[in-house]
Amino acid sequence: MWSVFFVFLSYLDRNVVKGDFLRSAPEAEKESKEMFSVINGTFCAKMSMVGENFLYQVSDGAEVVRTVVSPAGKLVNCSIIVNQIQVKSFMHECRLGLLDHRGGQLMDARFARLDETKGMCREFRSMSRQNQSAKASRRSKRGFTYPGTLWCGAGNMADHYNQLGKFSQTDSCCRTHDHCQHVIHPFSSNFGYTNFKWLSISHCDCDEALKECLRKVNDTSSRVVGQAFFNVLTVPCFEFAYEEQCVERHWYGLCKGYKKVPVAVLKESAPYDFGGIQVIDELTVAPPKKHDGDEKPESATQKEQSGNDLELMMLISSHVVC
Repeated sequence: MWSVFFVFLSYLDRNVVKGDFLRSAPEAEKESKEMFSVINGTFCAKMSMVGENFLYQVSDGAEVVRTVVSPAGKLVNCSIIVNQIQVKSFMHECRLGLLDHRGGQLMDARFARLDETKGMCREFRSMSRQNQSAKASRRSKRGFTYPGTLWCGAGNMADHYNQLGKFSQTDSCCRTHDHCQHVIHPFSSNFGYTNFKWLSISHCDCDEALKECLRKVNDTSSRVVGQAFFNVLTVPCFEFAYEEQCVERHWYGLCKGYKKVPVAVLKESAPYDFGGIQVIDELTVAPPKKHDGDEKPESATQKEQSGNDLELMMLISSHVVC
């Protein structure tokens, strides 16, 4: 009897268990199809069924890697857990499973080895973040832009930098402004300021350059874009003020080094006044390309553009009211 007891104690002392005893897993999970395995006397792995998929959990006592695998052996989801309470709880559960000698179908060795599983999980999560970023970029490109332009509005609809809309001169002004070196994007923080607006806030030098560019174009599209951005939306700009802030701290929290850093100070944007030059009343566009089909007369084109201008101002007003 004592020999059996000492064998039991020696088994508990193995490196499989690196945590304290916690409560056992829920009874519902015990009733599911499970199997446990110990690898090199250090790593403990568990496989259970989650619907049609397999849930693999493997740990070395310091962290737990969880992977959800489809019946075809494809990684569906994963997570890396470092919370020590959860890690110890899993190791305790895994040890109890080994003592009960629970068996079942063979594990996929790829998801039962800690280093290999962790590498696959990191790669999977990196690809997921890239896909989410690409989707967000596509959503921003579907944002509102002034008719006939690809860059004038919230986001842009251009496929590449050199692509411009029908009103290419106005669009070129907006494109340059969109690539301002110092900018605070919507719902993000930069230069010590958080932008809660749905439009980017740029350095005042970039806004002044946009005004000057639109004044030089001076057609219907440039006037509407200038009035919408500066007079209707009244998007502010910012200039830099340099403040001394802590840039490095000791391990115990006190500041180790100070440095002057640029901090954004918002300013109200000056109204768009056309630069004091004569305002033209007719829409200036590039000569249309010749086509075999019928072409719209110039008066019809101007009426269509006037309708677009009215639609633009109504849409902008609705955003301002909201």
